Amino acid sequence: MIKRLLSFLDASPVNFLAVKNISEELEKNGFRRMNPQEPLGKIEAGEKFFVTKNDSSIYAFQIGKKPLADAGFHMICAHCDSPTFRIKPNAEMLCEGGIVKLNTEVYGGPIMSTWFDRPLTLAGRVIVKGENAMNPQTLLLHVKRPLLQISNLAIHFNRQVNDGVKLSKQKDVLPILGIINDELEKGNLLMNVITDELNIQKEDVLDFDLYLADATPACTFGVHDEFISSGRLDDPTVGYFGNQELEIPFRLLDKETADMMDMTKAVQLEIRGAQQTTNTEGDIEFRPMRVVVRGRGGKLTTGKVKAGSPMDTAITLTILYILIEVDGKTVVELDKLNEVYKVNGVDVLAKIKEMC
Repeated sequence: MIKRLLSFLDASPVNFLAVKNISEELEKNGFRRMNPQEPLGKIEAGEKFFVTKNDSSIYAFQIGKKPLADAGFHMICAHCDSPTFRIKPNAEMLCEGGIVKLNTEVYGGPIMSTWFDRPLTLAGRVIVKGENAMNPQTLLLHVKRPLLQISNLAIHFNRQVNDGVKLSKQKDVLPILGIINDELEKGNLLMNVITDELNIQKEDVLDFDLYLADATPACTFGVHDEFISSGRLDDPTVGYFGNQELEIPFRLLDKETADMMDMTKAVQLEIRGAQQTTNTEGDIEFRPMRVVVRGRGGKLTTGKVKAGSPMDTAITLTILYILIEVDGKTVVELDKLNEVYKVNGVDVLAKIKEMC
C-alpha cells in the first residue's frame, strides 16, 4: 500500500495529473466515465460512475442498493491540488550573465523556505489547436527530470540568512531555468521545453497552465521506514498508524532474549491475566484478559552488570499486530500489514475498504 502511495505521489505532481491517474484507477475497478452532455441511460443498483470537470476535479459515486431514506449516503472528499508556484504568461526574465528565471505567482499557502536549493520540475497542462478553433486540445505535461531551482545566495553574501529573513514573493522565489546559449533561445527557452516534451510545434500552442513541482521522488525513511517524505501530503487519514513499540524487560541476557533481535523473523507473544473489579453491590469480580502481540525486534537495552543484581535487559519490538481481549470480547485489534483495525469488535475500516 505504501509503495502504491509513493508511486501515485510521484506521478501526480499537479491536480490535472492526479485526476488523470485517479480516472485510470477507477476504470480498472469497474467505474464507468460519464459524459455530462449525454443522457446517462438506464441505471442499475450497484453501478459505479465517475465524471471529471475542467480536468482538475473528479467525482466518483456508486448507486446504492437500499432506499436513500433508509441507508443514507457516505461521502469522502479531498483536494488534489497543493501549494506551489504558478508560471505566469510571458514568464521568462533575462538576468545578468544570460541566466533565465521564470516569473511566478504563489499558488495556495506554501512554506516558501522549503522550496529553496532543491531540484524542481514543471507540470500542468498545455492548450493547443484542435481540429477546429472551437475545440482546442488539452495536453498534460510532466517533465520527469530536474529542470529548475530556487537558489539561496552563499552565506558570505547574506550573513543574516540564519537570523530569519523575510522573503519577497516577487523577487526571492523566482526559479532559475537555464542560461541562454544562443540568441534564438532568448524568450523561447520555456517554450522550447514545452514543445520538445510534447513533440508539438510552437505555433500550435494557445496557452498553458504550468506549476513548479518537487523533482525529488517520494520515499520512506526512519530505522523501520516508518515515515513518509514527500510533497503534496495533507492531513493524516483514518487507517494510517504511526510506529508503535513494546518494551519487554528481562532479568538477564540469554539465548531466548537474543533470538528476538533477529529482524528477519516476527516474534509473537501471548499474555494472559485477570482484571479485578468491584461491582455496584460491592462484590469483587474477575474478568479474563488476553493480549497477543506480533512484531520485530529492533532495539536492545543491554542493562548493567553488577554482582548480585539483575541485568535489567530489555528488547523493544516494533508492533505489527496487536489483539486485546477482555472477558472473551475483542476490545482492540490492529493488523498493520493486512489493513485490519477493529474497536470493540467493529471493523473501523470496513466502509472505507468497501468504497475503495
